[in-house]
Amino acid sequence: MLNVVVVVPTALLTVRAVDGFGRQRDWPVEIVGVASGRGGVEPVEVLAGRYVARASAFGREFAVELAAEPGKVAEAVVQVPTAVLNIVVLDDDKKPLDRYVEYVAVGGNSSSKPPREMELLAGRYTIRARALGKEASSEVELGPGEVKTVELIIPGTAGFDIGGTRITYTTAAALVAVALAAVAGVAVLALRRRRKQLK
Repeated sequence: MLNVVVVVPTALLTVRAVDGFGRQRDWPVEIVGVASGRGGVEPVEVLAGRYVARASAFGREFAVELAAEPGKVAEAVVQVPTAVLNIVVLDDDKKPLDRYVEYVAVGGNSSSKPPREMELLAGRYTIRARALGKEASSEVELGPGEVKTVELIIPGTAGFDIGGTRITYTTAAALVAVALAAVAGVAVLALRRRRKQLK
């Protein structure tokens, strides 16, 4: 009797999706045509050969190729190049304007508060902010795994708060000028009356 052993060249594949900081994340991930999961795919047996692993995050797909050699375990790491951005909106005196922020926009995202720990893909972004009716913008470049804080100073917003209302120095100066003009006008009228009385 003849025994024939047929060796099937199989391998094990495993995949993880990680962010720009190397942390495994719960993003959709798959070994194309083989298996899929969230955050990763546990070791799955495949025929030896070349495969593509991909992950989806932030509306985009990221892929990596891997070779499965017979009798071995191949691990693929699909890296999504993320970064973290913190935005601080300040007045001319570098004091926070959080209470008066109307909006902060980063790329296509907008919020009514300056974002903290905002995760986004690495790249170049324009930041725009509006507070007290005035606007400012700035450019920022973020690399994978980078944490950056951007201070956005909105000109013409320095001043003091009274009962939850910001009085800017410009407004205060205008009010003082109006008050002084009124006082001067009253003084001129008083002098004219006095002159008339003295005649």
